[in-house]
Formats: sequence, structure tokens, C-alpha cells
Amino acid sequence: MSGRERNCGDVEDIQQIYTQAVAAHESGEVAEAIELYEKILGQFPDADVVLYNQGLALFESERYAEAVAVFSQAAELRQDDADTWYNLGLALKQEQQYSEAMDAYEQALALQPDDPDILFNLANCCRESGDREEAAVSYARLLELEPDNVSALNNFAYLCHLRHDNAQAEQLYLRLLALQPEHPGTRHMLAALTGKFTGTPENAYVRDLFDQYSDSFELSLVEKLDYCVPELLFDLVRRTQAAQGKDSEQPEQPYAHCLDLGCGTGLAGKLFTSCCQQISGVDLSEKMIARAAEKGIYDQIAADDVVHFLCEDEQQYDLLVAADLFTH
Repeated sequence: MSGRERNCGDVEDIQQIYTQAVAAHESGEVAEAIELYEKILGQFPDADVVLYNQGLALFESERYAEAVAVFSQAAELRQDDADTWYNLGLALKQEQQYSEAMDAYEQALALQPDDPDILFNLANCCRESGDREEAAVSYARLLELEPDNVSALNNFAYLCHLRHDNAQAEQLYLRLLALQPEHPGTRHMLAALTGKFTGTPENAYVRDLFDQYSDSFELSLVEKLDYCVPELLFDLVRRTQAAQGKDSEQPEQPYAHCLDLGCGTGLAGKLFTSCCQQISGVDLSEKMIARAAEKGIYDQIAADDVVHFLCEDEQQYDLLVAADLFTH
């Protein structure tokens, strides 16, 4: 066989592998698709379309660091492709690399200035990184393009509330209510702005709020706000034991079973596990629960309303922990 015939065969083989990869990807066989894309890239490392597809597959598999590397390579090859920059931004945000994510979104926005998805994600990223001014600019621009964008209205209203721009926050919440009268939490937030008491906020509102902040929750609380409520509670329990003269009499883990109410990402659980033979957690937010589960702190963990959970649960506990639960 001549070299030319062999090369033609190689190209045909690669095309067949690519067809198989795309079919696997589209059918949800993402792991198989990643392997097949990798085979192609082994021979053609600068195949930009394959890199882009592999980045998507890695992102779908929550392999965000690898997705960042692949999308970065694709972006170098496809500098005029807004989708590549946009997806690089999404992957960087998942890695909490907010500054780099914002740069990627800006690159995408320069190519597609009126893209609502890019503007929305740029605004969210700016907000989560603490750059409220830039977040406000992006939300405002998005609402010029899509005045009835419910998610943008909700997020911008909350941002205005944080910036103490209560008049604009109220206006945005009213616009949101006009579009969706039953939107979770909006009446509660309006009441908070006007000083009216509405009782306990709806579960859907609390769930959505903490789902939204699950990725940046610990960064915002611990690193930026020096949050230390779990440490204070743990110290209180230890001091109470010492005051009762039980430290020398009790085992290293004196509590048989602790229940962490509103456990979130496990900030309290990682402390109290040292003094409990078994620890369980419950929280409304499934995304917060997922973060906690990744740490392997809890023996059991449930996504549920704490009142409903306590009414249904038949286990016995000798220690209940509630760090910042009752304010919600």
C-alpha cells in the first residue's frame, strides 16, 4: 500500500471514530465519547472542533479542571468563536476562578455583544466574585435587551438590595411580580425592603437561593466574611462539657448520633464529627447537600425541610446542631 493510500485510510478511520464519538455524546454515553475524542486528538492535537466537543463532554461529566484546559486550547485555536470563550468561562466559574472566567466572558461578549446568556453569566460571575458594580452594569444591559427576563430581574433586584439601592430593588421586584405573581420569595423580599413581616419564607425561595450560591458559599462566608458560627457553637459544646466535669469521664466521641440541621456544605459537620460516633445532615438545598456529600463528612445526608424531616425520621439523636438555620 502506498503512503497516500495509507493516509487516506487514516483519515477515513478518524472520520469514523469522530462519527462514533458524536453519536455516543448525543446518546449520553459521555465517558465513551471522551475516550473517542481523545483518540482523535492523539493524532490531531489541534483539531479545534474535536477539542470543543471534548470540552463539552468533560464539563457534562463535571470534570471542570480538565474542561478548562481543553477549552483554553480550543480558544487559542478559535479566538473568534464566542461559544468557545463562553464555555471556557462556564468551566472556569465552576473552578471558582472568577477573574479568569470574567475575562473569558468578556472575550465572548466582544464577539457577540447582545448575547443574553453571556451577559447573564458574566453578571452572575461578577456578583459572586464581589464586583457588584460590574454585575449591575451587565444585568442592566441584559434587561435592556430582554426586559422580561425573570432570572435577571430577580438577581439584579437582590444585588440592588445588597448595594442598599432599595428603591431600584423594589421596582425590579414589582416588575418581577407583574410577570410571575407566584415567583418564590419575591413577596418576602419586598416585605423585607418595606419592613413588613410575612412569616417564614417559602421553602422554594430558600432552596433556590442556596442552590444558586452553593458554588461560592464557602468562599463568600469563610474567606470574605470571616464566618465562624460553627466554630463558636463547637467551642460552646466543648466548654459546656468541661464545666460539667465530663471531659475526663466521657469517651473521645461522647455523642452517639448528632443531627446537623440546615447542614449546608458541612461547615459545622466537619467540626462536630470529631465528638460524635455518627453524624447526619439535612438541608433544603440539593446543591448544598451535594457539596457536603463530596467531603464525606456525614454518615447519612438528606435533602428535605427540617420540620418535615424531623416529623418523619424515626432515628434518635443526642445532639442537635443548628448553625444559622432559624434565621431562614
